[in-house]
Amino acid sequence: MLTRARGQEAGGDISGCLVSLAKFVNVYPQNPERAGALQKMAQLAQAGGQQDKALQIYALTASLYPGSQAAAEARWQMHNLEFFQNLRERDPLASFKNYLRKVNSRPPGVTPEKLREPMRQGWLAVERVLRRTSPCPVQLLEEALALWELHPEGTQLPEAALVLGEILQGNGLYGEARSCLLQAREQGSPEVRTQALVGLRCLEHCLRRPLPPAVKERLLLQIAQLQWCQGNFPQAARIYQELLKANAKGENRAFYQDRLALSQLQGRRPETALEIYRGLSQEGDNFWQLVSRTRLADVELGRIQTEPPQ
Repeated sequence: MLTRARGQEAGGDISGCLVSLAKFVNVYPQNPERAGALQKMAQLAQAGGQQDKALQIYALTASLYPGSQAAAEARWQMHNLEFFQNLRERDPLASFKNYLRKVNSRPPGVTPEKLREPMRQGWLAVERVLRRTSPCPVQLLEEALALWELHPEGTQLPEAALVLGEILQGNGLYGEARSCLLQAREQGSPEVRTQALVGLRCLEHCLRRPLPPAVKERLLLQIAQLQWCQGNFPQAARIYQELLKANAKGENRAFYQDRLALSQLQGRRPETALEIYRGLSQEGDNFWQLVSRTRLADVELGRIQTEPPQ
């Protein structure tokens, strides 16, 4: 029966092959090749778009051969199928994050090469989300960069590096964009390398061209927000200081002062933050005076709560 099934598969008769494999599985329950036949059935069903049938066969394999390599592989394939379904029906970034967190517990036989298709599908879904708005919202970009860092060694796809590089470039994050584009150029297919090279040349042009003040301010603000989200508070503070210097009398000055002080607080420089808030509480409009006084009260309350009891 297995010989017939192999011949049917080679001849393109997938339906006949599935029937032959099913007969073999039912007629020879003790045959050592039975687990392999079940796996083949699931793979053919999956390739033919019969996802529910593939899930059922993988689940049967896992239950019939507990503790075996076949069961581990079946559970892994079930996990992949559920992941593909979640990418279609749920939040792609959250689904990809959950998948990547489970990747480290994959069976020993699941090599980086076997992970290529799930990673490709994941990044295709993420790319669609990232490109909905231009420039990409900072929060979404931060989530995508976090996904990139979650990848196990050897599983970061050049295609994904290219996507991230283009999105980062569109958001004015030129240093980060260059790093991703270089990775895509060095590791990608000829098509990916060509696109990455185009991106790098555009990047060089952007770096040489002076930006209008309003555009530069917006890009710097996005970079500061991204650094804050990543926990790089000293870097965020440096950028807010640059924004303040460029907006000495601008309408956003008080906002940048507040963000600078918060960055200093998170960066464990409370005295610098307090000095900023004290100054802000004496100037500006009533709203920012109230904000700064509230921040000062919060800092004082935090100090009291952390002091050892007398």
